[in-house]
Amino acid sequence: MGYGACLTSGHIVAVKGPVNTALYDLRQSKVYSVSTLMAEVLECGLDGVKSCKTQSIRREALNVVKSYLERHPVFAGLSDRWRTKGTSTQVVQTLPYAPRPASLDFVWLELTKSCNLFCAHCYEGAGTNHPHPDTLPSMEREHISLEQWKDILAEGAQLGAKRVQFTGGEPTLYPGLMELIEYAWSCRYRDIEVFTNATRLEDSLLRQWASSGVRVALSFYSFDPETHNKITGRTGSFHQTVQGIRAILAHNIPVRVAIVLMRDNLSHLTDTVEFLKGLGLEDKEIEWDYVRPTGRGEVEAAFMGRDVQSEATPFGPSSLEATSLFEEGQGTCDKGLIQGTCWKGKIAISSDGNVYPCIFAREKSVGKFPEMRLEEIIQGQDLQRLWKITLEKVEICRDCEMRYGCFDCRALAQTTTGDLLSKNPHCQYNPYTGLMERNGGLKMEERPKKVGDIIDEIVEDETIIYDPRNHHVHHLNPVAGVIWDLCDGSHTTKDIAKEIINVLEADPSQVEGDVNKTIGELHSKGLLEEVSK
Repeated sequence: MGYGACLTSGHIVAVKGPVNTALYDLRQSKVYSVSTLMAEVLECGLDGVKSCKTQSIRREALNVVKSYLERHPVFAGLSDRWRTKGTSTQVVQTLPYAPRPASLDFVWLELTKSCNLFCAHCYEGAGTNHPHPDTLPSMEREHISLEQWKDILAEGAQLGAKRVQFTGGEPTLYPGLMELIEYAWSCRYRDIEVFTNATRLEDSLLRQWASSGVRVALSFYSFDPETHNKITGRTGSFHQTVQGIRAILAHNIPVRVAIVLMRDNLSHLTDTVEFLKGLGLEDKEIEWDYVRPTGRGEVEAAFMGRDVQSEATPFGPSSLEATSLFEEGQGTCDKGLIQGTCWKGKIAISSDGNVYPCIFAREKSVGKFPEMRLEEIIQGQDLQRLWKITLEKVEICRDCEMRYGCFDCRALAQTTTGDLLSKNPHCQYNPYTGLMERNGGLKMEERPKKVGDIIDEIVEDETIIYDPRNHHVHHLNPVAGVIWDLCDGSHTTKDIAKEIINVLEADPSQVEGDVNKTIGELHSKGLLEEVSK
């Protein structure tokens, strides 16, 4: 199967990248990244694997590889014909799907720029510098009227929208919020969410939310009150938000909490997650993301820098980021293959009527309400062009085997790099090496250690590694096998290099480089724990 080619076998679609191959299980809506060795077995079939042109692997080791591959859910689900014949005769050059037309699905409604906080990262620049809507004379109000918001909801529903988020500013400052929620239900929106800072949630309002069936989302910054208050620009906001979270949970309102990482709270993520869990939130209700370079967040993002963002956190990226597919070895693709980027089918409408493809794409207005009706904006060339962008058009991504199962953010690419068609800067996967990029490399005093649930087996000096978390199988030559064996948490990288030098009597500088590279690859494949000194 040539680079860039695709093949099918029933409900399985395989896409080959420069190094690895992605297997898309359309029946289970999952996507798996597999190595070159596994991809070759896929082409040959398990029973024909002995005839494959494998990477200098001995027959005995190949039989061990085969036994592990049979555990893979994709291999187990393929037909008996594939197991004997393989898929090499089924290679096609285009994927077997027809792109669905872009239509409206989700709407952000930014009801007001007014907010009782002044958060350091606010993408809209909202805050206490914007007057409360009730304090402005009618002729001076920048806000869309209540009736116009209703018109937007009604027309949005007619155009296909099923989901809406009321945000701001602080949406609870908008006096017609509850009326709009009730109106949205009457328009048959099936998913209604309010994004609030949770500092002013009265019991009467929460009872209304609970009875109406809305969901709530909010931002949280740190387990440390001083840090949280500093980011929000208001003393006492930590206590108010914590009380708000407790009240939301007490009323059994569905909630999700987003931790926005920036320079002041970058090192607080682990403790903040644990703090939120202590309040009663579950893991699935907690997510995180880096500050976006939009609005006041542009300054904060500049302080962070890409290298800091890619190394600072102990967790894999959140569900909003593409790299989560690779770090876990699998991801999901709704209704088959993803056929666009994150903002497809979405619009954000600000309180002054400007319409954007995303709340983080403020420089790309695609129309203005009420001067233009939503239908005119939705069908306009500006928005349709943005909605139709796929990763086939994005540099580097167009060659990546995971491009049909990747959750991609074009707004982040645009605001960070200035190029709408550049690779998402938060994605650390390099399809040309098949590895996760790790900034800075390894230091010789670090002590690499194998992940605890990895299974390895030595077959005539060759090492076969099976990762049960994602069903990956790796084959190591004898030298790489020795390096792997010494990754026990007690040997430094320099110690491992010395062991290899003693055996091979090779040039020390070259050996150190090779050891560093091998350990880096093992780490990038998720086989080693985070290193410690």
